[in-house]
Amino acid sequence: MADLITVRSGHNDKRVALWERHPSHPGGEVFIAGPKDVRVAHTPEVQKRLAHGGLVRVDAPDPTSEPDETPDESLFADSLSAIKGIGPATEADLVSIGIRTFAQLAEADAEDLATRLNGSTVNQVAFWIEQAKAIVRAP
Repeated sequence: MADLITVRSGHNDKRVALWERHPSHPGGEVFIAGPKDVRVAHTPEVQKRLAHGGLVRVDAPDPTSEPDETPDESLFADSLSAIKGIGPATEADLVSIGIRTFAQLAEADAEDLATRLNGSTVNQVAFWIEQAKAIVRAP
Protein backbone atom coordinates (compact mmCIF):
# COMPACT_ATOMS: atom_id res chain seq x y z
CA MET A 1 0.00 0.00 0.00
CA ALA A 2 1.30 3.42 -0.96
CA ASP A 3 2.01 6.17 1.53
CA LEU A 4 -1.09 8.40 1.43
CA ILE A 5 -1.10 12.05 2.45
CA THR A 6 -3.83 14.67 2.65
CA VAL A 7 -3.45 17.71 0.39
CA ARG A 8 -5.49 20.58 -1.01
CA SER A 9 -5.00 23.05 -3.83
CA GLY A 10 -2.48 25.79 -3.19
CA HIS A 11 -4.36 28.09 -5.59
CA ASN A 12 -6.86 30.69 -4.40
CA ASP A 13 -9.16 30.03 -7.32
CA LYS A 14 -10.66 27.04 -9.12
CA ARG A 15 -7.58 26.21 -11.24
CA VAL A 16 -6.68 22.55 -11.47
CA ALA A 17 -3.93 21.90 -8.93
CA LEU A 18 -3.40 18.26 -9.90
CA TRP A 19 -4.85 15.72 -12.26
CA GLU A 20 -2.89 12.49 -12.29
CA ARG A 21 -3.47 8.87 -13.09
CA HIS A 22 -1.23 6.67 -10.98
CA PRO A 23 -1.90 3.19 -9.59
CA SER A 24 -0.93 4.31 -6.08
CA HIS A 25 -3.71 6.92 -5.86
CA PRO A 26 -7.02 5.78 -4.35
CA GLY A 27 -9.06 4.68 -7.35
CA GLY A 28 -6.02 5.03 -9.62
CA GLU A 29 -6.66 8.70 -10.38
CA VAL A 30 -6.88 12.03 -8.57
CA PHE A 31 -8.32 15.41 -9.60
CA ILE A 32 -7.87 18.42 -7.32
CA ALA A 33 -9.40 21.84 -7.96
CA GLY A 34 -10.62 24.11 -5.20
CA PRO A 35 -10.33 24.00 -1.43
CA LYS A 36 -11.35 20.37 -0.75
CA ASP A 37 -8.93 18.11 1.18
CA VAL A 38 -8.02 14.97 -0.80
CA ARG A 39 -6.04 11.83 0.09
CA VAL A 40 -3.37 11.11 -2.52
CA ALA A 41 -0.33 8.90 -2.95
CA HIS A 42 3.01 10.60 -2.34
CA THR A 43 4.05 10.34 -6.02
CA PRO A 44 6.88 12.30 -7.66
CA GLU A 45 4.31 14.61 -9.30
CA VAL A 46 2.65 15.28 -5.93
CA GLN A 47 6.09 15.99 -4.41
CA LYS A 48 6.82 18.46 -7.24
CA ARG A 49 3.50 20.26 -6.78
CA LEU A 50 4.07 20.45 -3.01
CA ALA A 51 7.54 21.95 -3.56
CA HIS A 52 6.22 24.60 -5.98
CA GLY A 53 3.11 25.52 -3.95
CA GLY A 54 0.50 24.07 -6.33
CA LEU A 55 -0.51 21.70 -3.53
CA VAL A 56 -0.50 22.24 0.21
CA ARG A 57 -0.16 19.37 2.66
CA VAL A 58 -2.72 19.47 5.46
CA ASP A 59 -2.75 17.71 8.80
CA ALA A 60 -4.48 14.36 9.01
CA PRO A 61 -7.98 14.45 10.51
CA ASP A 62 -8.40 13.75 14.21
CA PRO A 63 -8.47 9.93 14.55
CA THR A 64 -10.99 10.20 17.39
CA SER A 65 -13.54 11.96 15.17
CA GLU A 66 -16.17 9.98 13.30
CA PRO A 67 -15.23 9.14 9.72
CA ASP A 68 -16.98 10.94 6.87
CA GLU A 69 -19.21 8.39 5.14
CA THR A 70 -19.55 10.56 2.02
CA PRO A 71 -17.40 9.15 -0.79
CA ASP A 72 -14.82 11.49 -2.26
CA GLU A 73 -16.44 12.53 -5.55
CA SER A 74 -13.04 13.27 -7.08
CA LEU A 75 -12.48 9.51 -7.17
CA PHE A 76 -15.44 9.16 -9.52
CA ALA A 77 -14.52 11.93 -11.94
CA ASP A 78 -13.94 11.40 -15.66
CA SER A 79 -11.28 13.34 -17.54
CA LEU A 80 -13.62 15.82 -19.19
CA SER A 81 -10.68 17.37 -21.03
CA ALA A 82 -10.73 14.27 -23.26
CA ILE A 83 -13.65 16.00 -25.00
CA LYS A 84 -12.56 18.23 -27.89
CA GLY A 85 -12.83 21.88 -26.86
CA ILE A 86 -12.63 21.30 -23.09
CA GLY A 87 -9.29 22.31 -21.61
CA PRO A 88 -8.13 22.26 -17.98
CA ALA A 89 -9.75 25.61 -17.12
CA THR A 90 -13.15 24.64 -18.53
CA GLU A 91 -12.87 21.22 -16.88
CA ALA A 92 -12.27 22.94 -13.53
CA ASP A 93 -15.28 25.20 -14.17
CA LEU A 94 -17.46 22.16 -14.95
CA VAL A 95 -16.29 20.40 -11.78
CA SER A 96 -16.99 23.53 -9.72
CA ILE A 97 -20.65 23.44 -10.83
CA GLY A 98 -20.99 19.73 -10.15
CA ILE A 99 -20.31 18.13 -13.55
CA ARG A 100 -17.59 15.53 -13.01
CA THR A 101 -18.53 12.70 -15.35
CA PHE A 102 -19.32 12.15 -19.02
CA ALA A 103 -22.78 10.92 -17.98
CA GLN A 104 -23.50 14.15 -16.08
CA LEU A 105 -22.35 16.22 -19.05
CA ALA A 106 -24.41 14.08 -21.45
CA GLU A 107 -27.54 14.82 -19.39
CA ALA A 108 -26.92 18.57 -19.16
CA ASP A 109 -28.95 21.23 -20.95
CA ALA A 110 -26.76 23.19 -23.40
CA GLU A 111 -28.45 26.57 -22.83
CA ASP A 112 -28.38 26.26 -19.04
CA LEU A 113 -24.76 25.12 -19.01
CA ALA A 114 -23.64 27.88 -21.41
CA THR A 115 -25.25 30.43 -19.08
CA ARG A 116 -23.40 28.98 -16.09
CA LEU A 117 -20.07 28.82 -17.94
CA ASN A 118 -19.00 32.35 -18.77
CA GLY A 119 -17.40 32.57 -22.19
CA SER A 120 -18.88 29.35 -23.62
CA THR A 121 -21.50 29.50 -26.35
CA VAL A 122 -24.57 27.28 -26.58
CA ASN A 123 -23.11 25.72 -29.75
CA GLN A 124 -19.82 24.88 -28.00
CA VAL A 125 -21.60 23.33 -25.04
CA ALA A 126 -23.98 21.38 -27.32
CA PHE A 127 -20.91 19.97 -29.12
CA TRP A 128 -19.42 18.85 -25.79
CA ILE A 129 -22.72 17.28 -24.76
CA GLU A 130 -22.91 15.30 -28.03
CA GLN A 131 -19.36 14.02 -27.51
CA ALA A 132 -20.18 13.01 -23.92
CA LYS A 133 -23.30 11.16 -25.12
CA ALA A 134 -21.18 9.26 -27.64
CA ILE A 135 -18.69 8.30 -24.92
CA VAL A 136 -21.46 7.17 -22.56
CA ARG A 137 -23.06 5.04 -25.33
CA ALA A 138 -19.74 3.41 -26.32
CA PRO A 139 -19.32 -0.18 -25.14
